[in-house]
Order: sequence, then structure tokens, then C-alpha cells
Amino acid sequence: GTRGSPISVNYSMQNYANDVVAAVHDACLQKGVPAPTLVSESGRAVASHHAVLCFDVRSASPPPATASSPSSPSKRAAPDRTTVTAPRASGGAEADTDGAAALSTSHGAYLLETFHEVLTTMGPHNFQEAYNDALQFRREARHLFRLGILSLAEAVRVEELHTAVTRQALEEATRQVPQAIPEELVAAAKASTAIYHVNMSVFRSAPDTWAIGQVFPVLPLHRLDEQPTVRATLADLTCDSDGHLQRFVMGEDTLANDQPLQVRSQQPAEALLLHPLLHKQDSTWDVEPYVLGLFLGGAYQESMGSPHNLFGTPTVVHVRTAPSSTSVARSSSTVKADVTKNNRSGSGTFMEVNHVITAVVPGQNIEDVIALGRHDGQTMAQALGVDIDRALADGCLNPQQAERLLQAFLSALGASTYMSR
Repeated sequence: GTRGSPISVNYSMQNYANDVVAAVHDACLQKGVPAPTLVSESGRAVASHHAVLCFDVRSASPPPATASSPSSPSKRAAPDRTTVTAPRASGGAEADTDGAAALSTSHGAYLLETFHEVLTTMGPHNFQEAYNDALQFRREARHLFRLGILSLAEAVRVEELHTAVTRQALEEATRQVPQAIPEELVAAAKASTAIYHVNMSVFRSAPDTWAIGQVFPVLPLHRLDEQPTVRATLADLTCDSDGHLQRFVMGEDTLANDQPLQVRSQQPAEALLLHPLLHKQDSTWDVEPYVLGLFLGGAYQESMGSPHNLFGTPTVVHVRTAPSSTSVARSSSTVKADVTKNNRSGSGTFMEVNHVITAVVPGQNIEDVIALGRHDGQTMAQALGVDIDRALADGCLNPQQAERLLQAFLSALGASTYMSR
């Protein structure tokens, strides 16, 4: 019901049955034919609900910048722009290079310090002015970067600060005048949407998103007690530019604080609201696990998926639910499910449910996938063994190195085609 295509209609199962029966009944009446008994094979409706595709987010681009970001410039006096000049010397190219470096550092430090001050001093009464300043600073930074005065790292930090100012300005505008948000802020927020890199292949697990523009529900499975605040699209692991999800099932597009960014629409949303990624301690790139689920894929997507970019089938876990009184042969985890309402106070009617893992079907490993291209992993291992023996004889490898190389290759053949922690 997302109106993602001309044939997408928002209906319930009963609406669907009523419309089909009514159309056939009217046609039979017109032709004087007895009404038949109808049996519907609604493939997608029958076969799509049984599975959930679970995948984790590995990184985000660009990472959101905030006033408390660790990469914020240190508090120091901004240099006087009028006194920043390259030193003149007769020492030739070396002196000129040193002067250019000093000029770059001074300009970059001043610009970042001022830009960061705009972000930290933004409030309800000056968000429009702050956004205008951010636009000007970004234009100036891009000009300085093209001249070679601003470093690449400084240019990246300017873009991060511009994104942070834009998002905060939009939040302020949404809180104050939700029905009259400046168009330039809405456009800027959409343009600054983050890209979350996810551990899956669209062509293997959700090919209809690419082939026919199908829109599947995607939701976070982690941190459900937190408000999502990051507008994001999803990019898969493949090197194909079509390996992305940029249309989502959402009734309204929101940025933060439960304030609507636009009126309710049945058109697919251009971004998904997700949580900020949490980085592991003392790590810039490694993030805490954050898992998303793609729903209503089921057997249709499983049967049509292809090993595009050599990604194999994912591991399948069969899970059954049963009341807690039911005895089970396998180990299970018992949880309390509030069957009346989402209530944090602890009141409501609870039912204990056993989630029972009845089977685990391993996904294809690298050896399985290369076999689809008529390559045999064991033959490749034997060929590598011959090359290793030759390297040992020539003194290019010692026995320990040779053993590690062969074991690494054999281990890789048995590894998953997806990233693992």
C-alpha cells in the first residue's frame, strides 16, 4: 500500500477478497453464468510473511557531526586573519612550501573554530542565521580547498559541521514552526541524508527492490526503547551502484522529536529513521552491533535472488514459538511479551513465550559460491600447494610461513561471503 507503482493499492485482505468476488460476480450476472467457487493463490501474501532478513550495519557515511564530537577543534584563540601571510624568503621552493603550509594551517584553524562556534551557540532564536552562516562558511571552505589552502581533513570537517548545523536548524524550525519550515532547510536535510552500509546483498536477498521497485518494510531490531534521529538510506556490500535501498514504507517522514517533516503521504519515504551508530571504545571505525530487519521478503525473494557479485545465500535459522508450558526438545529462550500494549510501567497482561530454534541451515561459503562459476576450491588449494613447495625450495618462504599461507587459504574457502564479527 505504498503507492510505489500504479498497481500498488492500500487494501486489507478482506478488501482484496471483496473486490475480486464482486468483479467476478458482476461478470457472471451479465453473461448469465453460474457464479463459481473462487480459489486464490496469492503467492506473495502467502509466502512472504514467514521470514525476516536480519543484517547488521557496518558503518555510516558521512558520520554525523555534533557539538560534542571528539574531532571538534580545540579551544584556542583564533588567529587574526589579517596577519596571516606566507613568509617571504629567498630560500627557494622549500621556504615557499613552508609558508604555504603555515597559511593553510592558520586559515583552516580559524575557519573550523568559527564554524564550530556557530554550531555550539545555535538556539531557538538564531537558527536561521546560523544556517545562513553555515552556507557561507562551506562556500568559503570549498574555495580555499580548491586553492590548496585548506587540507582535505579540514574540508571534510567543514562538511560534517555543515551537516550538523543543518540538522540542528531543522530541529529548531520543526519545534517552533512545524507547518512553515523553510524550504531550503527541508531540501538541505534531504541532501545530507546519511548512508548506512549494511551487511547484505540486494541482488541476493531483495532483488525486487531493484527489478520492479518493490518497497519492503525495514525496521531496526536494536535499541527499540530509543528515539531514532538519523535520516538514512541503505547501501549493500556489492560494488554495484544499484545495490541500495532508497525507498521505504513510512507513513510520515520525520527527523527528530516526533515532529512531522511533511504531511502524511502514501508515497514511499526517501529515507529511513535510524539510530546513530555507537562506536566501540577507543575505535574510530568499529561500531557496536546494530541490526535491521527486512520484512515480507520470504520465499519470493529467496527463490529469485542471484549470486550477483558472488554473495551467497545467508544462514537460515528456523524459529518456532510456543507457550511456556509446552515442552521442547531444543534449548529455548523465554521472554515476556506484553500482548495488550507497549507499556514501560510494567502493567498490562503478559504471556511467557518460548522462542525455540529448531534448525540452523548454514549459508553458502566462498567455496560454494566460486563453484557456481565452475571453479573447484580443492583444485585451487592443490595448485597453491605446488606453488608453496616451489617457494620453499627457492628459499622464499620458511615452513612456518608456508603453513600459515595454506591454512589461511583453506580457512577463507570455508568462510562466509558476508562480513563477520
